[in-house]
Amino acid sequence: MTNSSLADASRELNRHLVNLLDSLSALFILTELPAASLDENALLTRALDALRQNQDLERCSIFLLTRENELVNAAGFSWDDLWQNGAATERQQHRFRIGEGIMGRAAASGELQHCRSCADDPHFSAPMPNSPPHGSLISVPLRGDGKVIGVLNVFHPESGFFDFWHERLLLLFANTLGQLLANCRLLHQREQMVAQRTEELHRTNTALQHEIEERQAAEARLAEEHAFLQTVMDSVLEPIMVIGPDYRVQLMNRAAAALNGDDGSARFCYQLSHRRDSPCATPEHPCPIAEVAKNRAPVILMHQHYDAAGEPRIVELQASPLWNEDGTLRAIVESSRDVTERALAEAEMREKQQQLAHQAHHDPLTGLSNRMLFAAHLSHALARAHRYKKNLALLFLDLDGFKAVNDTLGHARGDLLLRIVAERLQRHVREVDMVARFGGDEFTILLEDVHTTDDAGLVARNLLDALSLPFPLEQHIASIGASIGISCYPHDAQDTETLLRHADAAMYQAKAQGKNRYCYYGREATDP
Repeated sequence: MTNSSLADASRELNRHLVNLLDSLSALFILTELPAASLDENALLTRALDALRQNQDLERCSIFLLTRENELVNAAGFSWDDLWQNGAATERQQHRFRIGEGIMGRAAASGELQHCRSCADDPHFSAPMPNSPPHGSLISVPLRGDGKVIGVLNVFHPESGFFDFWHERLLLLFANTLGQLLANCRLLHQREQMVAQRTEELHRTNTALQHEIEERQAAEARLAEEHAFLQTVMDSVLEPIMVIGPDYRVQLMNRAAAALNGDDGSARFCYQLSHRRDSPCATPEHPCPIAEVAKNRAPVILMHQHYDAAGEPRIVELQASPLWNEDGTLRAIVESSRDVTERALAEAEMREKQQQLAHQAHHDPLTGLSNRMLFAAHLSHALARAHRYKKNLALLFLDLDGFKAVNDTLGHARGDLLLRIVAERLQRHVREVDMVARFGGDEFTILLEDVHTTDDAGLVARNLLDALSLPFPLEQHIASIGASIGISCYPHDAQDTETLLRHADAAMYQAKAQGKNRYCYYGREATDP
Protein backbone atom coordinates (compact mmCIF):
# COMPACT_ATOMS: atom_id res chain seq x y z
CA MET A 1 0.00 0.00 0.00
CA THR A 2 1.36 3.37 -0.96
CA ASN A 3 1.82 6.24 1.39
CA SER A 4 -1.01 8.02 -0.36
CA SER A 5 -3.38 5.09 0.28
CA LEU A 6 -2.36 4.95 3.91
CA ALA A 7 -2.99 8.63 4.29
CA ASP A 8 -6.44 8.28 2.75
CA ALA A 9 -7.29 5.34 5.02
CA SER A 10 -6.05 7.27 8.02
CA ARG A 11 -8.19 10.28 7.16
CA GLU A 12 -11.23 8.06 6.62
CA LEU A 13 -10.67 6.37 9.98
CA ASN A 14 -10.31 9.71 11.69
CA ARG A 15 -13.54 10.90 10.08
CA HIS A 16 -15.39 7.84 11.34
CA LEU A 17 -13.95 8.28 14.81
CA VAL A 18 -15.02 11.91 14.87
CA ASN A 19 -18.47 10.99 13.60
CA LEU A 20 -18.71 8.29 16.25
CA LEU A 21 -17.75 10.70 19.00
CA ASP A 22 -20.16 13.32 17.62
CA SER A 23 -22.90 10.72 17.48
CA LEU A 24 -22.27 9.62 21.05
CA SER A 25 -22.31 13.27 22.10
CA ALA A 26 -25.62 13.77 20.25
CA LEU A 27 -27.13 10.76 22.05
CA PHE A 28 -25.89 12.03 25.39
CA ILE A 29 -27.32 15.48 24.77
CA LEU A 30 -30.62 13.91 23.66
CA THR A 31 -30.95 11.85 26.85
CA GLU A 32 -30.16 14.92 28.97
CA LEU A 33 -32.81 17.15 27.40
CA PRO A 34 -35.33 18.49 30.03
CA ALA A 35 -38.36 17.09 28.25
CA ALA A 36 -40.66 18.02 31.16
CA SER A 37 -39.95 21.74 30.70
CA LEU A 38 -39.92 21.81 26.87
CA ASP A 39 -42.82 21.95 24.50
CA GLU A 40 -42.87 19.62 21.51
CA ASN A 41 -41.36 22.07 18.99
CA ALA A 42 -38.52 23.06 21.31
CA LEU A 43 -37.75 19.42 22.05
CA LEU A 44 -37.54 18.51 18.36
CA THR A 45 -35.44 21.57 17.52
CA ARG A 46 -32.90 20.87 20.27
CA ALA A 47 -32.79 17.19 19.31
CA LEU A 48 -31.89 18.11 15.71
CA ASP A 49 -29.33 20.61 17.00
CA ALA A 50 -27.67 17.76 18.87
CA LEU A 51 -27.78 15.51 15.79
CA ARG A 52 -26.16 18.23 13.60
CA GLN A 53 -23.03 18.07 15.72
CA ASN A 54 -22.22 15.16 13.45
CA GLN A 55 -21.12 16.80 10.22
CA ASP A 56 -22.42 13.87 8.18
CA LEU A 57 -25.93 14.45 9.49
CA GLU A 58 -26.35 18.19 9.22
CA ARG A 59 -29.19 18.15 6.70
CA CYS A 60 -32.00 16.65 8.70
CA SER A 61 -35.69 17.17 9.38
CA ILE A 62 -38.54 15.65 11.36
CA PHE A 63 -42.02 15.05 10.02
CA LEU A 64 -44.80 14.13 12.47
CA LEU A 65 -47.93 12.09 11.84
CA THR A 66 -51.17 14.05 12.14
CA ARG A 67 -54.63 12.77 13.12
CA GLU A 68 -55.43 12.65 9.41
CA ASN A 69 -52.55 10.16 8.96
CA GLU A 70 -50.45 12.70 7.07
CA LEU A 71 -46.78 13.51 7.62
CA VAL A 72 -46.14 17.23 8.14
CA ASN A 73 -42.82 18.99 8.75
CA ALA A 74 -42.41 19.77 12.45
CA ALA A 75 -38.68 20.68 12.82
CA GLY A 76 -35.52 21.15 10.76
CA PHE A 77 -35.42 21.56 7.02
CA SER A 78 -38.58 21.61 4.98
CA TRP A 79 -38.87 19.01 2.26
CA ASP A 80 -37.70 21.43 -0.44
CA ASP A 81 -34.85 22.89 1.64
CA LEU A 82 -33.59 19.46 2.53
CA TRP A 83 -32.00 19.14 -0.93
CA GLN A 84 -30.64 22.68 -1.09
CA ASN A 85 -27.33 23.94 0.14
CA GLY A 86 -27.37 26.59 2.81
CA ALA A 87 -29.92 27.49 5.49
CA ALA A 88 -33.54 26.56 5.42
CA THR A 89 -35.95 29.04 3.92
CA GLU A 90 -39.72 29.44 4.02
CA ARG A 91 -41.00 27.15 1.28
CA GLN A 92 -44.18 25.35 0.41
CA GLN A 93 -45.48 23.09 3.18
CA HIS A 94 -45.73 19.56 1.85
CA ARG A 95 -47.91 16.80 3.29
CA PHE A 96 -47.16 13.12 2.73
CA ARG A 97 -49.66 10.32 3.05
CA ILE A 98 -48.79 7.04 4.70
CA GLY A 99 -46.98 4.84 2.16
CA GLU A 100 -46.23 7.74 -0.17
CA GLY A 101 -42.56 8.06 -1.15
CA ILE A 102 -39.62 6.93 0.93
CA MET A 103 -40.81 8.82 4.00
CA GLY A 104 -44.36 7.45 3.64
CA ARG A 105 -42.96 3.90 3.32
CA ALA A 106 -40.92 4.35 6.50
CA ALA A 107 -44.04 5.47 8.39
CA ALA A 108 -46.15 2.64 6.93
CA SER A 109 -43.60 -0.16 7.46
CA GLY A 110 -42.14 1.11 10.71
CA GLU A 111 -38.69 0.29 9.35
CA LEU A 112 -35.65 2.35 8.23
CA GLN A 113 -35.70 3.28 4.53
CA HIS A 114 -32.30 3.95 2.87
CA CYS A 115 -32.24 5.55 -0.58
CA ARG A 116 -28.57 5.46 -1.69
CA SER A 117 -29.20 7.58 -4.82
CA CYS A 118 -32.35 9.62 -4.90
CA ALA A 119 -32.00 10.38 -8.61
CA ASP A 120 -31.63 6.72 -9.58
CA ASP A 121 -33.79 4.92 -6.97
CA PRO A 122 -37.19 3.97 -8.47
CA HIS A 123 -38.68 3.84 -4.95
CA PHE A 124 -37.90 7.48 -4.33
CA SER A 125 -41.12 9.24 -5.05
CA ALA A 126 -41.80 12.65 -3.66
CA PRO A 127 -42.96 16.04 -4.91
CA MET A 128 -39.94 17.89 -6.17
CA PRO A 129 -39.69 21.31 -7.80
CA ASN A 130 -37.46 19.87 -10.55
CA SER A 131 -35.86 16.49 -11.14
CA PRO A 132 -34.94 14.36 -8.07
CA PRO A 133 -31.65 15.42 -6.51
CA HIS A 134 -28.48 13.41 -6.43
CA GLY A 135 -27.53 12.25 -2.97
CA SER A 136 -28.39 9.79 -0.20
CA LEU A 137 -31.51 9.87 2.04
CA ILE A 138 -32.34 7.88 5.14
CA SER A 139 -35.88 8.02 6.59
CA VAL A 140 -36.17 6.47 10.05
CA PRO A 141 -39.56 6.02 11.78
CA LEU A 142 -39.98 7.63 15.21
CA ARG A 143 -41.67 5.19 17.57
CA GLY A 144 -43.38 6.04 20.80
CA ASP A 145 -45.31 3.60 22.98
CA GLY A 146 -45.07 0.97 20.26
CA LYS A 147 -46.50 2.99 17.37
CA VAL A 148 -45.08 5.27 14.66
CA ILE A 149 -45.57 8.94 15.48
CA GLY A 150 -43.23 10.51 12.89
CA VAL A 151 -40.19 10.17 10.62
CA LEU A 152 -36.58 11.44 10.94
CA ASN A 153 -35.05 12.33 7.56
CA VAL A 154 -31.29 12.78 6.96
CA PHE A 155 -29.91 13.79 3.53
CA HIS A 156 -26.37 13.95 2.18
CA PRO A 157 -25.65 15.34 -1.28
CA GLU A 158 -23.20 12.50 -2.02
CA SER A 159 -24.79 9.32 -3.37
CA GLY A 160 -24.02 6.15 -1.41
CA PHE A 161 -22.61 8.23 1.45
CA PHE A 162 -24.36 6.57 4.37
CA ASP A 163 -23.09 3.20 5.60
CA PHE A 164 -24.12 0.61 8.17
CA TRP A 165 -22.88 2.69 11.12
CA HIS A 166 -24.94 5.66 10.05
CA GLU A 167 -28.02 3.45 9.91
CA ARG A 168 -27.33 2.04 13.42
CA LEU A 169 -26.71 5.49 14.82
CA LEU A 170 -29.87 6.97 13.30
CA LEU A 171 -31.98 4.01 14.45
CA LEU A 172 -30.71 4.44 18.00
CA PHE A 173 -31.21 8.19 17.85
CA ALA A 174 -34.72 7.86 16.34
CA ASN A 175 -35.81 5.27 18.90
CA THR A 176 -34.57 7.42 21.75
CA LEU A 177 -36.13 10.56 20.32
CA GLY A 178 -39.42 8.78 19.58
CA GLN A 179 -39.80 7.54 23.15
CA LEU A 180 -38.73 10.91 24.51
CA LEU A 181 -41.30 12.63 22.29
CA ALA A 182 -44.01 10.16 23.40
CA ASN A 183 -43.11 10.79 27.04
CA CYS A 184 -43.19 14.53 26.41
CA ARG A 185 -46.63 14.24 24.83
CA LEU A 186 -47.88 12.05 27.67
CA LEU A 187 -46.50 14.48 30.20
CA HIS A 188 -48.06 17.46 28.46
CA GLN A 189 -51.29 15.55 28.07
CA ARG A 190 -51.31 14.83 31.77
CA GLU A 191 -50.41 18.41 32.52
CA GLN A 192 -53.35 19.49 30.37
CA MET A 193 -55.57 17.02 32.18
CA VAL A 194 -54.30 18.29 35.51
CA ALA A 195 -54.79 21.87 34.38
CA GLN A 196 -58.27 21.04 33.10
CA ARG A 197 -59.14 19.20 36.29
CA THR A 198 -57.67 22.03 38.32
CA GLU A 199 -59.81 24.48 36.41
CA GLU A 200 -62.86 22.30 36.95
CA LEU A 201 -62.05 22.04 40.65
CA HIS A 202 -61.54 25.77 40.76
CA ARG A 203 -64.93 26.36 39.16
CA THR A 204 -66.49 23.81 41.47
CA ASN A 205 -64.76 25.35 44.45
CA THR A 206 -65.89 28.81 43.37
CA ALA A 207 -69.47 27.58 42.98
CA LEU A 208 -69.24 25.77 46.31
CA GLN A 209 -67.81 28.83 47.98
CA HIS A 210 -70.63 30.89 46.50
CA GLU A 211 -73.15 28.34 47.75
CA ILE A 212 -71.51 28.37 51.19
CA GLU A 213 -71.66 32.15 51.27
CA GLU A 214 -75.32 32.07 50.25
CA ARG A 215 -76.03 29.42 52.87
CA GLN A 216 -74.17 31.41 55.50
CA ALA A 217 -76.11 34.50 54.51
CA ALA A 218 -79.37 32.53 54.69
CA GLU A 219 -78.36 31.11 58.07
CA ALA A 220 -77.49 34.61 59.25
CA ARG A 221 -80.91 35.87 58.11
CA LEU A 222 -82.56 32.88 59.75
CA ALA A 223 -80.63 33.50 62.95
CA GLU A 224 -81.67 37.14 62.85
CA GLU A 225 -85.31 36.18 62.30
CA HIS A 226 -85.02 33.57 65.05
CA ALA A 227 -83.58 36.17 67.40
CA PHE A 228 -86.38 38.59 66.52
CA LEU A 229 -88.98 35.89 67.07
CA GLN A 230 -87.37 34.98 70.38
CA THR A 231 -87.46 38.64 71.42
CA VAL A 232 -91.14 38.84 70.52
CA MET A 233 -91.89 35.65 72.45
CA ASP A 234 -89.87 36.81 75.45
CA SER A 235 -91.96 39.99 75.58
CA VAL A 236 -95.06 37.87 76.29
CA LEU A 237 -95.57 37.42 80.03
CA GLU A 238 -97.31 34.06 79.76
CA PRO A 239 -95.17 30.93 79.16
CA ILE A 240 -95.08 29.93 75.47
CA MET A 241 -93.53 26.86 73.85
CA VAL A 242 -93.41 25.69 70.23
CA ILE A 243 -93.56 21.87 70.27
CA GLY A 244 -93.04 19.51 67.33
CA PRO A 245 -95.02 16.30 66.65
CA ASP A 246 -92.11 14.38 68.21
CA TYR A 247 -92.73 16.29 71.50
CA ARG A 248 -89.44 18.13 71.10
CA VAL A 249 -89.50 21.75 72.29
CA GLN A 250 -88.37 23.86 69.33
CA LEU A 251 -88.76 27.27 70.96
CA MET A 252 -89.72 28.65 74.35
CA ASN A 253 -89.86 32.13 75.78
CA ARG A 254 -88.18 33.40 78.89
CA ALA A 255 -91.31 32.94 81.01
CA ALA A 256 -91.57 29.24 80.06
CA ALA A 257 -87.87 28.66 80.80
CA ALA A 258 -88.20 30.34 84.20
CA LEU A 259 -91.38 28.45 85.07
CA ASN A 260 -90.01 25.04 84.09
CA GLY A 261 -86.49 25.63 85.42
CA ASP A 262 -85.00 24.77 82.04
CA ASP A 263 -81.26 24.11 82.24
CA GLY A 264 -80.95 22.81 78.68
CA SER A 265 -80.95 19.11 79.65
CA ALA A 266 -84.65 18.44 79.06
CA ARG A 267 -85.82 19.14 75.52
CA PHE A 268 -89.15 17.31 75.47
CA CYS A 269 -92.37 18.92 76.65
CA TYR A 270 -93.29 16.13 79.04
CA GLN A 271 -89.85 16.32 80.65
CA LEU A 272 -90.13 20.06 81.21
CA SER A 273 -93.68 20.42 82.44
CA HIS A 274 -94.54 17.01 83.89
CA ARG A 275 -91.13 15.78 85.09
CA ARG A 276 -91.75 12.42 83.41
CA ASP A 277 -90.11 10.28 80.73
CA SER A 278 -93.10 9.61 78.48
CA PRO A 279 -95.79 11.74 76.79
CA CYS A 280 -99.16 12.45 78.40
CA ALA A 281 -101.73 9.80 77.53
CA THR A 282 -104.37 9.75 80.29
CA PRO A 283 -107.91 11.17 80.44
CA GLU A 284 -106.74 13.48 83.24
CA HIS A 285 -103.86 14.76 81.10
CA PRO A 286 -104.77 14.50 77.38
CA CYS A 287 -101.83 15.28 75.10
CA PRO A 288 -102.24 18.72 73.44
CA ILE A 289 -100.44 17.51 70.28
CA ALA A 290 -102.75 14.51 69.92
CA GLU A 291 -105.85 16.62 70.62
CA VAL A 292 -104.88 19.27 68.06
CA ALA A 293 -104.11 16.61 65.43
CA LYS A 294 -107.41 14.84 66.14
CA ASN A 295 -109.60 17.97 66.14
CA ARG A 296 -107.52 19.86 63.53
CA ALA A 297 -108.30 23.00 65.51
CA PRO A 298 -107.02 24.87 68.59
CA VAL A 299 -107.83 23.24 71.95
CA ILE A 300 -107.95 24.35 75.60
CA LEU A 301 -106.94 21.79 78.24
CA MET A 302 -106.36 21.69 81.98
CA HIS A 303 -103.13 20.05 83.17
CA GLN A 304 -101.18 19.68 86.34
CA HIS A 305 -97.59 20.83 85.77
CA TYR A 306 -94.62 21.21 88.06
CA ASP A 307 -92.79 24.48 88.52
CA ALA A 308 -89.03 25.00 88.87
CA ALA A 309 -89.24 24.13 92.59
CA GLY A 310 -91.07 20.89 91.82
CA GLU A 311 -94.38 22.14 93.21
CA PRO A 312 -97.55 21.03 91.40
CA ARG A 313 -99.44 23.77 89.62
CA ILE A 314 -102.75 23.71 87.77
CA VAL A 315 -102.39 25.32 84.36
CA GLU A 316 -104.76 26.10 81.50
CA LEU A 317 -103.17 25.18 78.16
CA GLN A 318 -104.12 26.77 74.86
CA ALA A 319 -102.63 24.84 71.92
CA SER A 320 -102.85 26.13 68.33
CA PRO A 321 -101.64 24.16 65.25
CA LEU A 322 -99.01 25.06 62.66
CA TRP A 323 -99.62 23.10 59.45
CA ASN A 324 -97.25 22.07 56.68
CA GLU A 325 -98.22 22.71 53.06
CA ASP A 326 -99.21 19.04 52.67
CA GLY A 327 -101.63 19.31 55.60
CA THR A 328 -99.51 17.47 58.15
CA LEU A 329 -98.93 18.92 61.59
CA ARG A 330 -95.66 20.84 61.78
CA ALA A 331 -95.87 22.00 65.39
CA ILE A 332 -98.18 23.46 68.01
CA VAL A 333 -97.89 26.80 69.78
CA GLU A 334 -98.71 26.12 73.43
CA SER A 335 -99.38 28.93 75.87
CA SER A 336 -100.04 28.20 79.52
CA ARG A 337 -101.67 30.15 82.29
CA ASP A 338 -101.29 29.30 85.97
CA VAL A 339 -104.82 28.98 87.34
CA THR A 340 -103.91 27.21 90.58
CA GLU A 341 -105.37 29.88 92.86
CA ARG A 342 -108.49 30.16 90.74
CA ALA A 343 -108.91 26.37 90.60
CA LEU A 344 -108.42 26.07 94.36
CA ALA A 345 -110.93 28.86 94.94
CA GLU A 346 -113.41 27.20 92.57
CA ALA A 347 -112.89 23.83 94.25
CA GLU A 348 -113.42 25.42 97.66
CA MET A 349 -116.54 27.16 96.38
CA ARG A 350 -117.87 23.91 94.94
CA GLU A 351 -117.18 22.16 98.21
CA LYS A 352 -119.03 24.86 100.14
CA GLN A 353 -121.89 24.71 97.66
CA GLN A 354 -122.00 20.96 98.08
CA GLN A 355 -121.95 21.40 101.85
CA LEU A 356 -124.74 23.96 101.66
CA ALA A 357 -126.70 21.73 99.31
CA HIS A 358 -126.16 18.80 101.67
CA GLN A 359 -127.15 20.87 104.67
CA ALA A 360 -130.23 22.09 102.84
CA HIS A 361 -131.38 18.55 102.13
CA HIS A 362 -129.97 16.52 105.01
CA ASP A 363 -130.42 16.40 108.75
CA PRO A 364 -127.26 17.82 110.39
CA LEU A 365 -127.51 15.46 113.37
CA THR A 366 -128.01 12.07 111.74
CA GLY A 367 -126.91 12.80 108.16
CA LEU A 368 -130.19 11.39 106.88
CA SER A 369 -132.30 13.07 104.21
CA ASN A 370 -134.51 15.79 105.64
CA ARG A 371 -138.19 16.44 105.08
CA MET A 372 -137.57 18.57 101.91
CA LEU A 373 -135.38 16.00 100.14
CA PHE A 374 -137.66 13.15 101.20
CA ALA A 375 -140.74 14.91 99.78
CA ALA A 376 -138.95 15.55 96.44
CA HIS A 377 -137.73 11.94 96.28
CA LEU A 378 -141.22 10.65 97.14
CA SER A 379 -142.72 12.74 94.33
CA HIS A 380 -140.30 11.26 91.77
CA ALA A 381 -140.88 7.76 93.13
CA LEU A 382 -144.64 8.13 92.73
CA ALA A 383 -144.13 9.26 89.10
CA ARG A 384 -141.98 6.20 88.36
CA ALA A 385 -144.43 3.88 90.10
CA HIS A 386 -147.27 5.33 88.06
CA ARG A 387 -145.33 5.03 84.78
CA TYR A 388 -144.19 1.44 85.34
CA LYS A 389 -147.26 0.24 87.29
CA LYS A 390 -145.26 -0.48 90.45
CA ASN A 391 -146.19 -0.49 94.15
CA LEU A 392 -144.47 1.52 96.85
CA ALA A 393 -144.95 1.89 100.60
CA LEU A 394 -144.36 4.77 103.01
CA LEU A 395 -143.49 4.04 106.65
CA PHE A 396 -143.96 6.86 109.20
CA LEU A 397 -142.04 6.03 112.41
CA ASP A 398 -142.25 7.81 115.76
CA LEU A 399 -140.05 6.79 118.71
CA ASP A 400 -141.79 5.69 121.90
CA GLY A 401 -140.08 6.78 125.13
CA PHE A 402 -137.58 9.16 123.56
CA LYS A 403 -138.75 12.18 125.56
CA ALA A 404 -138.06 10.42 128.86
CA VAL A 405 -134.49 9.55 127.78
CA ASN A 406 -133.89 13.09 126.57
CA ASP A 407 -135.23 14.61 129.79
CA THR A 408 -133.45 12.27 132.24
CA LEU A 409 -130.08 11.69 130.45
CA GLY A 410 -129.76 15.07 128.73
CA HIS A 411 -129.91 16.39 125.22
CA ALA A 412 -126.39 15.15 124.32
CA ARG A 413 -127.34 11.55 125.04
CA GLY A 414 -130.67 12.13 123.35
CA ASP A 415 -128.82 13.23 120.19
CA LEU A 416 -126.59 10.15 120.47
CA LEU A 417 -129.70 7.98 120.68
CA LEU A 418 -131.11 9.57 117.52
CA ARG A 419 -127.86 8.90 115.61
CA ILE A 420 -127.88 5.23 116.69
CA VAL A 421 -131.53 4.94 115.65
CA ALA A 422 -130.65 6.34 112.20
CA GLU A 423 -127.83 3.81 111.79
CA ARG A 424 -130.07 0.88 112.76
CA LEU A 425 -132.83 1.96 110.42
CA GLN A 426 -130.38 2.21 107.46
CA ARG A 427 -128.94 -1.21 108.19
CA HIS A 428 -132.34 -2.89 108.07
CA VAL A 429 -133.57 -1.57 104.72
CA ARG A 430 -132.31 -2.01 101.17
CA GLU A 431 -129.78 0.35 99.61
CA VAL A 432 -132.45 1.54 97.17
CA ASP A 433 -134.81 2.43 100.02
CA MET A 434 -134.72 5.91 101.53
CA VAL A 435 -134.61 6.75 105.26
CA ALA A 436 -135.25 10.36 106.35
CA ARG A 437 -135.55 12.24 109.63
CA PHE A 438 -138.86 14.00 109.34
CA GLY A 439 -138.44 16.07 112.50
CA GLY A 440 -137.81 15.57 116.25
CA ASP A 441 -138.06 11.82 116.88
CA GLU A 442 -140.02 11.13 113.68
CA PHE A 443 -138.53 9.17 110.73
CA THR A 444 -139.90 8.19 107.33
CA ILE A 445 -138.90 5.21 105.18
CA LEU A 446 -139.74 4.94 101.46
CA LEU A 447 -139.90 1.41 100.06
CA GLU A 448 -139.98 1.35 96.24
CA ASP A 449 -140.97 -1.54 93.98
CA VAL A 450 -142.63 -3.72 96.68
CA HIS A 451 -144.45 -6.78 95.37
CA THR A 452 -147.33 -6.68 97.92
CA THR A 453 -148.36 -4.48 100.79
CA ASP A 454 -147.43 -7.30 103.16
CA ASP A 455 -143.73 -6.71 102.25
CA ALA A 456 -143.96 -3.34 104.00
CA GLY A 457 -145.19 -5.06 107.15
CA LEU A 458 -142.19 -7.39 107.13
CA VAL A 459 -139.84 -4.40 106.92
CA ALA A 460 -141.75 -2.66 109.74
CA ARG A 461 -141.43 -5.76 111.93
CA ASN A 462 -137.62 -5.89 111.33
CA LEU A 463 -137.34 -2.23 112.24
CA LEU A 464 -139.29 -2.72 115.48
CA ASP A 465 -137.05 -5.65 116.38
CA ALA A 466 -133.93 -3.59 115.71
CA LEU A 467 -135.16 -0.71 117.84
CA SER A 468 -136.19 -2.99 120.69
CA LEU A 469 -132.55 -3.76 121.46
CA PRO A 470 -130.86 -1.71 124.24
CA PHE A 471 -129.07 1.51 123.27
CA PRO A 472 -125.65 2.08 124.90
CA LEU A 473 -125.42 5.82 125.68
CA GLU A 474 -121.94 6.26 127.13
CA GLN A 475 -122.25 4.99 130.74
CA HIS A 476 -126.02 4.44 130.41
CA ILE A 477 -128.28 1.92 128.74
CA ALA A 478 -131.59 3.08 127.32
CA SER A 479 -134.55 1.18 125.92
CA ILE A 480 -137.17 2.64 123.63
CA GLY A 481 -139.80 1.48 121.16
CA ALA A 482 -141.47 2.81 118.05
CA SER A 483 -144.86 3.16 116.46
CA ILE A 484 -145.02 2.81 112.67
CA GLY A 485 -147.76 3.84 110.29
CA ILE A 486 -147.88 2.43 106.74
CA SER A 487 -149.64 3.81 103.66
CA CYS A 488 -149.31 2.26 100.21
CA TYR A 489 -149.50 3.42 96.60
CA PRO A 490 -151.78 3.05 94.74
CA HIS A 491 -154.12 1.46 97.34
CA ASP A 492 -154.15 4.25 99.94
CA ALA A 493 -153.22 7.41 98.05
CA GLN A 494 -152.10 8.75 94.66
CA ASP A 495 -150.09 11.83 95.68
CA THR A 496 -147.32 12.82 98.05
CA GLU A 497 -149.30 14.87 100.55
CA THR A 498 -152.11 12.33 100.93
CA LEU A 499 -149.69 9.42 101.22
CA LEU A 500 -147.78 11.22 104.02
CA ARG A 501 -150.99 12.21 105.79
CA HIS A 502 -152.35 8.65 105.71
CA ALA A 503 -149.07 7.20 106.98
CA ASP A 504 -149.03 9.74 109.82
CA ALA A 505 -152.62 8.83 110.70
CA ALA A 506 -151.74 5.13 110.71
CA MET A 507 -148.78 5.86 113.03
CA TYR A 508 -151.07 7.62 115.54
CA GLN A 509 -153.45 4.70 115.30
CA ALA A 510 -150.58 2.37 116.27
CA LYS A 511 -149.76 4.58 119.27
CA ALA A 512 -153.42 4.65 120.29
CA GLN A 513 -153.50 0.87 120.22
CA GLY A 514 -150.57 0.47 122.62
CA LYS A 515 -147.41 1.68 120.87
CA ASN A 516 -144.41 -0.38 119.80
CA ARG A 517 -146.30 -1.78 116.83
CA TYR A 518 -147.09 -0.99 113.18
CA CYS A 519 -150.41 -0.24 111.57
CA TYR A 520 -151.55 -0.05 107.92
CA TYR A 521 -153.76 2.86 107.02
CA GLY A 522 -157.40 1.84 107.39
CA ARG A 523 -156.57 -1.37 109.27
CA GLU A 524 -156.15 -2.48 112.86
CA ALA A 525 -152.68 -2.17 114.38
CA THR A 526 -150.42 -5.20 114.40
CA ASP A 527 -149.30 -6.31 117.85
CA PRO A 528 -145.63 -6.37 118.63
